[in-house]
Amino acid sequence: MPDRTLEPDRAGEFVLKIDKYPGMSYDAWVKFHHDQNGKITHLTVWHPRLMNHRFKRVGN
Repeated sequence: MPDRTLEPDRAGEFVLKIDKYPGMSYDAWVKFHHDQNGKITHLTVWHPRLMNHRFKRVGN
């Protein structure tokens, strides 16, 4: 999959356009979650076939 740009969708959420094959695409959404200090702790990704897959931040 080539690099894609996350486009702002709703407050704190971004949409990612994914091309399945020419003429067929779908959207995936990404939401970044923050702690009380505003540091990103994890993100969740979902689309029609994937519900709220969580990616935990590793490192600083």
